[in-house]
Amino acid sequence: TALIMLLYLAPSLPSAPGADPVQLVTRAVLAEHARNTFWGETRSDVVPAALPRAMEESGIALSWVFTGDDDIQLINAKPTYLEGRRGIELAYQDWAGHTVTYIIVPGGSVNLPERGRVQIDRWRPVVKTENGFSLILWRQQGMLCVMASDLVSDDDLSRFKQYFVKVRSSTEPYAVY
Repeated sequence: TALIMLLYLAPSLPSAPGADPVQLVTRAVLAEHARNTFWGETRSDVVPAALPRAMEESGIALSWVFTGDDDIQLINAKPTYLEGRRGIELAYQDWAGHTVTYIIVPGGSVNLPERGRVQIDRWRPVVKTENGFSLILWRQQGMLCVMASDLVSDDDLSRFKQYFVKVRSSTEPYAVY
């Protein structure tokens, strides 16, 4: 009788909520950012050779790419694998030595929430802070794009938003396959 009751009531028991795809991506991006910060190569001289290989292996091409200015420089480009998606990872370093990680993966079914969106120039990306890091998330050409950095204070976050505008307006990703 107990078994029959259990089988009868089991469908109505509360189930564990599904994992939030944005939260999963956020955690994976922060892990990649930590790897870039602690063990990443800072060889801007090899980026021109590494970029075509990274695009080929990731399946994501960049029509244009922001390589840097006086404030921030592209220091590495490599293919990455993030939450079951092949993508490309660009690492930048600013004048103060802060690393900014920019990851682009196919967007799939990841929907960005309206909550947390902030107007930055002409775009409205999601801006969030988590575990001492700042993230900016947006979709572009069907791609999910995320920038991460340790720039979290009000002044630093303002600078991070400026970096976003520079990178977003000068980088155009698209899926090759």
